[in-house]
Amino acid sequence: RRGAFAWHLLGGMVAVQWYHIYLANQKSRPFPFVPFPPVTNGTIDDLGFTPARKFSCIKSGKGGKRPGESMREHEINPCFCREGARCKLVADIKVTRSSDGSFCPVDGSALCAETLPNGNNRRIALYVPNDRDCGLGQGGSCSREEPCTPCELGAAREFSAGDKSGLGWQRCTACSPQNTGDCGFVPGVGPYCFVKPGSREVAPCRRCCTEPEPLYIGGFCY
Repeated sequence: RRGAFAWHLLGGMVAVQWYHIYLANQKSRPFPFVPFPPVTNGTIDDLGFTPARKFSCIKSGKGGKRPGESMREHEINPCFCREGARCKLVADIKVTRSSDGSFCPVDGSALCAETLPNGNNRRIALYVPNDRDCGLGQGGSCSREEPCTPCELGAAREFSAGDKSGLGWQRCTACSPQNTGDCGFVPGVGPYCFVKPGSREVAPCRRCCTEPEPLYIGGFCY
């Protein structure tokens, strides 16, 4: 009987420990060891870890981001097959359809890539990212505890400056007459955005969409 009791006690202790490990894993870290909370593009940053993403964040449209696998017109990436990019049709991947970014279909039948200033090649996604502000385990809302990065192009230079994570600022869905960017702010609920990089100060998000024109910073299209 003593042996059975000891085994039950040990099993209970192990279960409690695993429960606390699970709870710790669910907590996000919105203030990392980089100048601002990055949004991921699937790369491994210079700290040597791959950012974790929650499904609840990926599928959300928080703060104006693209939700999940949505493929609406205002979610098309304005940098897709821009000038200087290479376009190839999926049906005949060996043939380059266009080397100057023109005449590249946006119906999913084409792939697009560009050569970076360092000589490396990078694929250009057809749609804006669905993992914006998800790279540190954040949930599906831009709360005071887990604020989001501003959507406006004017914030791109500021929030990309000094970023050493390799992740960078990312777009929200494009502003349009149908997608006005009204954040629907509710006091105490959000959405809240960072006021400036490297600061814990937050404020109501002003506009939950990004201007549709591409922005070039240091040879990169945002």
